[in-house]
Amino acid sequence: MRLRKIPGVREKLAAYPQLVTGEIGGHRGGWHAFFGNDNPIHLEIGMGRGKFLDALSQKTPGINYVAIELRPEVIYVAAKRIGDRRPNVRILETNAMLLPEIFAAGEVERIYLNFSDPWPKKRHQKRRLTHRDFLSLYLGILCPGGDVLLRTDAEELMAFTCQEMAAMGFTMVEYSADFQASPYSDGLSTEYEDKKSGDGPIFYGRFRAPEGRQTMYISTRGQSPRIAASKSIHRGLAEGGGLFVPETVPVFPAAAWEALPQWGYRRLAKEILGLYLDDYSEEEIAHAVDAAYGANYHSEEIAPLVSLGDRRHILELWHGPTAAFKDMALQILPYLLTAAIAKSGSTQEVVILVATSGDTGKAALEGFADVPGTKIIVFYPKDGVSEVQRLQMVTTTGNNTHVVAVDGNFDDCQRGVKAIFNDKEFAAMLAGKGYAFSSANSINWGRLLPQIVYYFWAYGRLLKNGAVAAGEEIDIVVPTGNFGNILAAYYGKRMGLPVAKLVCASNRNRVLTDVLCTGVYDRNREFYRTSSPSMDILVSSNFERFLFALSGSDETLVADAQKQLETNGIYGIPPSVFAKMRDLMVGYCCDEEETAQTIAATYKNDGYLLDPHTAVAVKALADYRRDSGSQNQAVVASTANPYKFNADVYRAVAGAEKAADRNEFQLAAALEALTGVPIHPSLQNLQAREVRHRTAIGKEEMRQAVADILSL
Repeated sequence: MRLRKIPGVREKLAAYPQLVTGEIGGHRGGWHAFFGNDNPIHLEIGMGRGKFLDALSQKTPGINYVAIELRPEVIYVAAKRIGDRRPNVRILETNAMLLPEIFAAGEVERIYLNFSDPWPKKRHQKRRLTHRDFLSLYLGILCPGGDVLLRTDAEELMAFTCQEMAAMGFTMVEYSADFQASPYSDGLSTEYEDKKSGDGPIFYGRFRAPEGRQTMYISTRGQSPRIAASKSIHRGLAEGGGLFVPETVPVFPAAAWEALPQWGYRRLAKEILGLYLDDYSEEEIAHAVDAAYGANYHSEEIAPLVSLGDRRHILELWHGPTAAFKDMALQILPYLLTAAIAKSGSTQEVVILVATSGDTGKAALEGFADVPGTKIIVFYPKDGVSEVQRLQMVTTTGNNTHVVAVDGNFDDCQRGVKAIFNDKEFAAMLAGKGYAFSSANSINWGRLLPQIVYYFWAYGRLLKNGAVAAGEEIDIVVPTGNFGNILAAYYGKRMGLPVAKLVCASNRNRVLTDVLCTGVYDRNREFYRTSSPSMDILVSSNFERFLFALSGSDETLVADAQKQLETNGIYGIPPSVFAKMRDLMVGYCCDEEETAQTIAATYKNDGYLLDPHTAVAVKALADYRRDSGSQNQAVVASTANPYKFNADVYRAVAGAEKAADRNEFQLAAALEALTGVPIHPSLQNLQAREVRHRTAIGKEEMRQAVADILSL
């Protein structure tokens, strides 16, 4: 629509404050809040004089209509027509190029493309934008299965649009008789229902979005565009400090459920990763899986499920090269990351920054050692890991590996790494030297995704062993500090895994137990060093993803909560969101004495040797069953081999007096002699290995340490 300039148009538009706006929140649910209801939202691109929008909104008052228009003269003409008679209409004065920032995926159920000559060639050739660019932009905000309706009085444009949308996988499911009779419809399918378009232009078509459209990733705090899976893995952390999450969570296919009991671990991993990583080829995923879960594991099953009786099943996640569950993700992440780098066409060397409470550090070092195009820098709390964990890290080989001890706790390390990520000046300096940051912590989606696999694997083992019938719900118990491991189980539940309750197990640092009991996240408390150091955490990064999911992807709520946590150390969860949390998950904690007692009792009664982290989870399961009366089969995630914490385990089963005057390696030998449980192969002769990394710094010196390592 072409109009002459209207003098004083801005002043004239001010007469319609309820109808015309230029300021609307970009978070999901923002438009629903703006309208004050949960009615479906339909979007019109190119509203002309507003006749169609006026008629449509009158006919269907139960639909919220949003029209996008950049030209104030067009808006004014439409506003005069609509006036204040349509409370279900809003006109947004903005550039259509900003649509992905305005609407979150899933907000819009239907789009109307309503135009005659929408994109003057000269103007947009200068921007190097094509017809398809605009269509992709509009369609990118649709939820899968949504409709797009096209109305135009230009036959040629209608035909061209049909061909373009067909090329993107959209199906034309309805069109007007007038267009069917047009010569421009030649070559288009005619098997669909023929309908008149009613009011408006004579050419009309309705298109259905293809099933299985590419999964895109968004930030928990906004401020970042929607990106493909490979880009989310490459970047690690979103702009503004947010974490990437999939826009939609796929459903585990029905056919896969039937095959699950017979599948091996690698076959299952390929299936689940393929559901999320749809910009990776089948060959790329297969190569990553086969390389990650092979001879480097000391069990053919990769993650054996051991039954203790009383409906308790221990999922052993520590048969990889570093004897901890972190291997399950960090053996495959280097392959996913290097493939992502290749897809991006980047020539920058990737610098992997890692904060660790013990296990992540060694697993990441093992995974990325001598991987071309990468350097890895691991920060660990100097006095916050076991001696075995420390030696595993500081004896690491690899010309691209760097290990730094920090005078502080894990939260200090994690806070420092995030600060470096968010330092734009430092990032620009790195870019100038040919470097770019990424992460191997569970803040990187590529670290968290592989962890979903082993919960489906555990259920498949239960099915195969006859412990559960298909569809029967189970409880899952996870010892966790940074919340990533239990979050993977939550994503599994959303994919269809039959889970009755998720039980979050914490040690004396019970911040997660408290938030799940009270709805208040409060890190303002004393920090304790315990025998389960991987849970010695007060700021659990992945809880942010959980809050985002249960709040309906409300990025404003999440950003505000994280800001409060950073500045005041505390935030409250809205009652409606907290109610959802309580329905899904419960929290229990365990002190040091109870941990040791659980290790001793489980060894005595079941002949099974637990590490301290798994002992915390076994105690949490007992407490949950006591309180709830649950009779479900329960899977307990076992996160570390007991020999990673041999001193504490030996004291628990043999008594503290027998451990006196022995070092960790003497205690390991004594534990093996006492129990007959062999030392994990990766931990044998650890004390004889050469120490290669001796750097130690204060917690305020992490940025400088990175600069020194990279010779900036």
